[in-house]
Amino acid sequence: MNEEAKILIVENEQAIALETQSILKSMGYDVLPIVSSGEEAIRKAQEWQPDLVLITLPIQGEIEGVEVANQIRTRFDIPVVYITANISNAQMEELMRSEPCGFIFKPFEDMELHAAIQMALYRCKQRERHWIPANNYNSIIEHSHDGIFLLDDDYKFISTNNTLRIVPF
Repeated sequence: MNEEAKILIVENEQAIALETQSILKSMGYDVLPIVSSGEEAIRKAQEWQPDLVLITLPIQGEIEGVEVANQIRTRFDIPVVYITANISNAQMEELMRSEPCGFIFKPFEDMELHAAIQMALYRCKQRERHWIPANNYNSIIEHSHDGIFLLDDDYKFISTNNTLRIVPF
């Protein structure tokens, strides 16, 4: 289990934020100071590099919650879990396009919170295990026994690997 994970809470309501913080600390998580705006969440995610961000929707600030989650996930590769009271089907579709690692619906039980966090951290770790760095990816292509090529929009060769170059056309 990932009990020492650093978690950033983004929550508008101070009472809820403090209660969530207390629950997470009692579960052994390292809870960072609470933030309430999207802009602050992005800055602190960059500065503190948490293992997970819990974002309550909606949040304060100029940047709305889904955009905040997108920026945190794409810029810093930090998983995000949304906490919300209720959402429509259209809102759910928008949230899902932002690729969160989970949802928690208020009011939630402690165990639901713990399970959502553990699943998000597990999924993130699995993704890292299967990720191939760009230099390794290029090496795999170059040393493949299969011919690999890239074409442009006009179907002209852009590049080929060594195996394809030795095959006569």
